[in-house]
Amino acid sequence: MLILAHRGYRAKYPENTLLSFEKAIEFGADGIELDVRKSSDDVLVVFHDPYVELDGDYKIILHTDYHELSKIDLGEGERMPTFSDVLECLKKFGNRVFLDVEVKLSEVIEPVFELLQDVKYENFMISSFMRESIFQFWLEHPKVPVGFIFSENELSETDPLDLILDELENMGNVKGLHIILPMKICDEYVLSELPRIKERFKVKLGVWDVNNEEQFRRVENIADLVITDEVEKIVKLRGNPG
Repeated sequence: MLILAHRGYRAKYPENTLLSFEKAIEFGADGIELDVRKSSDDVLVVFHDPYVELDGDYKIILHTDYHELSKIDLGEGERMPTFSDVLECLKKFGNRVFLDVEVKLSEVIEPVFELLQDVKYENFMISSFMRESIFQFWLEHPKVPVGFIFSENELSETDPLDLILDELENMGNVKGLHIILPMKICDEYVLSELPRIKERFKVKLGVWDVNNEEQFRRVENIADLVITDEVEKIVKLRGNPG
């Protein structure tokens, strides 16, 4: 099982910043989950929300140039990093950092992939709630690991396993695929059926946000990766099997 820091070590440091990423790895995370958007001048930036507060006003990231975005203090003096900044920063840790790059816009998928050319395929995946966009990308790059993220809202509107099964059947044999599910839908019924789905479709399972012992124990024997805000806590639990 891999432990990925959700937007870095966000429980203790400003999320999606170089500081939060560095601290996550220093405290034992195997990798980082981060979000990529783009600025108005086509710079790939790492930020979760579509807008950010600047000078008392809210700026839409897609409509604001990176020079303006880089002025914003995200906490502890940290600035909004570019995706290139993150890749350069993580080089100090060698090849041991796994990256889950969540793309927030379909138009950033190819540029993100271009910047990942020097990263081994086993050390990253490109994931998104925009599963159709990711699937179309995979058709052009079938060796690239990808992740299909399912939201709590969509899974709560129907039988979650029916939705997951329908999508996997429609996608066909997507090699290197993770299905990434919210912890909140992982009840006893879902968890009891997921091993069969994993085996049938040869997929891996990611779960977020896994932030306490009860949650971790429920998924530790089935999840291939867990995404957490609480890096130190979950790393310690992995080292002390229940």
